[in-house]
Amino acid sequence: MMYPFCLFIKRVRTEKMIILASASPRRKEILSELGVDFRVVVADTDESSDISDPVKLTRELARRKGLAVYEKLLQSGEYDAESAIIISADTVVCRDGEILGKPRDRADAVAMLTSLSGRSHTVVSGVAVTVRGVTRTDAS
Repeated sequence: MMYPFCLFIKRVRTEKMIILASASPRRKEILSELGVDFRVVVADTDESSDISDPVKLTRELARRKGLAVYEKLLQSGEYDAESAIIISADTVVCRDGEILGKPRDRADAVAMLTSLSGRSHTVVSGVAVTVRGVTRTDAS
């Protein structure tokens, strides 16, 4: 399966610094497999929301994460925020029309996976690309 940000990044031919705004091992693995030179920078982001549509929610959370990392780069000066391409993402799982939140702990994760076993569910991922504080999002 080709993730939305993979399609974008495969087309990038640039000297700009690519920043992955995620600590996700899977997202790091995907970019590495594509041969992309990138750095990981994460920022604390408020993920609370009243949005109940999973597509809108993942797009919004991905947008927040990208902008939070952009602001962090501006403040820290660690990397040139103005020339960076920041890739951020968020994923949710939905079961019976309900968005399942992140598990609180290992026991909650086991309970959540057990509740999904043998049942139909949907996974929605949103991705955002932020350049100079301007963000574009997509989800599938």
